[in-house]
Amino acid sequence: MALFTERVAVLSCASADDGSAKACSEEVLRDAAATQKGLPGRPNQCLATLPKRIARLLCATALVGLVFPYAQSPVHAQQLSINTDGAPGDNGDDGIGTADAGDGHSPVAPATGTNSVGRTTSGEAAFVGSARGGRGGDGGSAVHATAVPPFVEIKGGKGGDGAKGGTVDITNNASGALETSGDNAPGISGDAGGGDGGNGAWAFAIAVGGKGGVGGRGGDGGTATVTTTIESNIITHGVNSNGITVNSSGGRGGNGGLGAAIGAGKGGNGGNGGFGGDAKGDNAGSISTDGAFSKGMLVRSAGGVAGDGASGFGIVGNGGNGGVPTIGGNAEGINSGTITTRGDFASGMVVQSVGGGGGDGGGGLGLVGGGGAGTDGNDGRAATGTNTGNITTSGLGAIGMLVESVGGGGGDGGGAIGLVSIGGKASGGGQGDTATGNIGGVIKTGVDGNGGDGAHGILIQSVGGGGGNGGYAIGVAPAISVAIGGGGGTGGKGGVVNVNQAGNGVTVETNGRSASGI
Repeated sequence: MALFTERVAVLSCASADDGSAKACSEEVLRDAAATQKGLPGRPNQCLATLPKRIARLLCATALVGLVFPYAQSPVHAQQLSINTDGAPGDNGDDGIGTADAGDGHSPVAPATGTNSVGRTTSGEAAFVGSARGGRGGDGGSAVHATAVPPFVEIKGGKGGDGAKGGTVDITNNASGALETSGDNAPGISGDAGGGDGGNGAWAFAIAVGGKGGVGGRGGDGGTATVTTTIESNIITHGVNSNGITVNSSGGRGGNGGLGAAIGAGKGGNGGNGGFGGDAKGDNAGSISTDGAFSKGMLVRSAGGVAGDGASGFGIVGNGGNGGVPTIGGNAEGINSGTITTRGDFASGMVVQSVGGGGGDGGGGLGLVGGGGAGTDGNDGRAATGTNTGNITTSGLGAIGMLVESVGGGGGDGGGAIGLVSIGGKASGGGQGDTATGNIGGVIKTGVDGNGGDGAHGILIQSVGGGGGNGGYAIGVAPAISVAIGGGGGTGGKGGVVNVNQAGNGVTVETNGRSASGI
């Protein structure tokens, strides 16, 4: 039996009477002290009536400010979750006319708080702060046998917009370990991502026209901050189980709905992505991970990926255009503590700002078919990493410190099939922004002697996004068909890379092939 103490605070003393509560607590204290010293305890008459005495005992310790010792088997606290996520929007009803969906709801409050005790979990994070925006609902589908007024064109319902993420600001100062086991179980997770847009609904009409619903817009990311103090100790065992994960990405745009008709069918356009918010992680304690892809600390802000346009079918069938993506937010990671990882691609500290990828155009099928256009990828924003502590990795491709600003890739054009078919045009990639590495302390990779290939000590990069692919075009009757493929998109430009010294000095050591120091 393990003996430990805990101060008990109670708000109500309604169950206590006269002075017996204090006397009872003093009796328990004497017996507990004797047990701790290895002395035989005498029968505790107070505990013989335990159900009646519990409230008295608790009240007494609160009133007189006692430290209440009690014996029980060792217990580890379970997950601490501070969750204020917004609720999703309602889906639209199916019917004849347009039935748009409801928008997602904003987080109910900021997710802020401090954890001060050790925690042990399996298959889930030990400490969570989440203020995600709610997802938009999906639009309602529409179908009609004719297309006469007022239903000249049948439209599927629009997807609801995702809500903006809120504020997350959580701190761990526990001297006891936050320890997780199992895959996808980070030590600490802070997430202020925007809600995804809902999908547009399909539409079908026998006569004139059927147009798929437009996808909803993704919500913007909020602000996410995770801090650990010098007392903090984080341990994870499992694949993709980071020590710390911080995210403030924009929500994804919803996909457009399919449009079909005997006459003209038009696929719905994809929804726009949400803007990335600001993300920051600051570690002054100890982090240890054991598993492939289990990074010591990941700080990420990404612009919302645009939704894809949907296909259109009819005598004239046109695919919907991809939605418009958005820029990433600023991302900052700071390590003044100790990070140790064991596993392939388990980098020590990763800081990323990524632009949203463009949406793909939908396909078009008909006597005349036109593919929808892809949209340009958007830009990354500033990414900054600072190390004055110790980072050690063991494994293939496990980079010590990675800081990058990356533009989003351009969307692909939609394909087209028909007597006359024109593939959709692709779009270009977004641009990278400034990536800065402030380097000090000690960084070592491949330290186990069995791995380390491709595990650079430090990699700071700003990369433009790749251009999309043009849509294909297929003529259904080769002798009389016209088929023109869509043009490809251009790649985006990279930005500025800064490398500065931080602190009094720096040591960088690598122990694998194709593993540069910086």
